[in-house]
Amino acid sequence: MKQKQYGSQAELAGALKVSGATMSRLLRRDDWPVTRIPHWASADVVKIQKWREESLREDRARLDRAGGDTAPLRREKLTQEIRKLSAQASSAELQLSKEREELVPLEEVRSLIEGRVLALRGGFMGLPYRLVLAIEGETHRGKIEVIIERELRAVYEAFLDGFKYTEDADGNAPPAWLAAPPPPKAATVPTPPAAADAKAT
Repeated sequence: MKQKQYGSQAELAGALKVSGATMSRLLRRDDWPVTRIPHWASADVVKIQKWREESLREDRARLDRAGGDTAPLRREKLTQEIRKLSAQASSAELQLSKEREELVPLEEVRSLIEGRVLALRGGFMGLPYRLVLAIEGETHRGKIEVIIERELRAVYEAFLDGFKYTEDADGNAPPAWLAAPPPPKAATVPTPPAAADAKAT
């Protein structure tokens, strides 16, 4: 999802929840953290809010060093403003994460998990019947183990099919726990003693 764009000073002021006069004053500051050209995005809003919060923290530190009779009241006012900006910065970061699709809506996650749990339950509920059919008549332990492992793997892969996990924006591979297990090794069928004796002679 593309980041939200702000093409005017008024739109940016609305995103920052400040007045037009405050917005103009912020733009005139030498330490303004992003471009002054009216082409801003959600990531810029996050940077600006964090910059404003850090600036107020520096103001509070200078006030503490200076002291004075009015320092406690002014400090309390700055502290309240810092808390407000911190909350706004967190909200802006959350919005940015949604736009970058780093966050998934809760209902979507719940629906996905419920579907996968049902698929896993169905796979295991049908496992005994499938194993009976697959193993019927088989007496070799190695082959039976391979059959069981194959059926368990089929249940596991059916469970994973519902997780449409691809590489993230940075090209990172899916986590190891979502990787399918290696295929079962072929069973080694030992040579019957009689056959071995025959080959020896």
